[in-house]
Amino acid sequence: MLLFLFLLGLALGAVSPSDDPQGKLQRGSCPMFLVSFNNRCYKYIAADMDWADAEFHCVSEGANLVSIHSQGEENFVNH
Repeated sequence: MLLFLFLLGLALGAVSPSDDPQGKLQRGSCPMFLVSFNNRCYKYIAADMDWADAEFHCVSEGANLVSIHSQGEENFVNH
């Protein structure tokens, strides 16, 4: 099964809040290839791997798999 993974850039530092209340995709203060949403940096990865391998991949990039904490965040991740 193709898993759609996001890396949550915890080790990347804080980013500026979005001026857009809808949280449109934008880079903001995030490094290249990551997008900002609610003061966090996300990176989309399409890969076929299980949860443990996905978490290992994220950790190897200094991040963690995203954990959803709001309906807005779920909408963003599924966009």
